[in-house]
Amino acid sequence: MMIMSQRSCACGKHMAGLSIDCIVPEEVIANIYCPEESKNVKFDEKTMVRDNGWIIEYDMDIARFYGEHSQKDPARITPEFLFMEGLASWTGTTPTDQVDLPKERDRIIKLRDQDPKRYMEEFRKWANNRVERLKKEGWKKAQKV
Repeated sequence: MMIMSQRSCACGKHMAGLSIDCIVPEEVIANIYCPEESKNVKFDEKTMVRDNGWIIEYDMDIARFYGEHSQKDPARITPEFLFMEGLASWTGTTPTDQVDLPKERDRIIKLRDQDPKRYMEEFRKWANNRVERLKKEGWKKAQKV
């Protein structure tokens, strides 16, 4: 089970959708830095993950505690592991997927009742193109697909 939430970046200008495994407390994410402010953040690979200009800073003490009590090897609990395994990451592929995805999808859903066959073709094409676009933009989770 996942806990979904929204949190603003450190400067408060942008919101990011987050999914956190219910075993891990939300406090495992210490800070989020948008592309504007991440330029001024000293990146620490031991506590942070960078994704297309955004940075998530983790409280690794909390993360390691989780690792020790969930039968996961604490040495494997890294920021990259937390992010890519979806234990504490974006809801979706990007920090704004909760907003962007429904808007994009709604344009195609209108076809569902009018022309179901075309809807299926357009939906499949949209999904594939979206993944390719996100890969080209450099989003980490898109690279995994």
